[in-house]
Amino acid sequence: MTALQITTQLYIHVNPHSTMKANRFIVSTCDMSQSTPAYALLETREITIAFDEPDPFEIISKQVDSLRAQKERLAAESYRHQLLIDDQIQALLCIEHSTPSNVSDDTEIPF
Repeated sequence: MTALQITTQLYIHVNPHSTMKANRFIVSTCDMSQSTPAYALLETREITIAFDEPDPFEIISKQVDSLRAQKERLAAESYRHQLLIDDQIQALLCIEHSTPSNVSDDTEIPF
């Protein structure tokens, strides 16, 4: 593994309208004040981050982990949708489409 360095520009913003003091300041890799008027750009800083270059096997392992996590999220989302559809089916099956025998007049409400 080889030590690498990445240099990037960070943009420090403030949202003066934030209801929580802890969330007033954000750091981003782009100038949020250009697209979101709620944020005001305070300053920019260039930073250099050192990290170890991963070997090809580690990269593949990370990709596999990411795909497995994506698969689990999709399965959970699909299951939630299936439950909603099952609920709708059950609600439709509970509807009675016949006139109760004790109702003598069409204007009488059977409640």
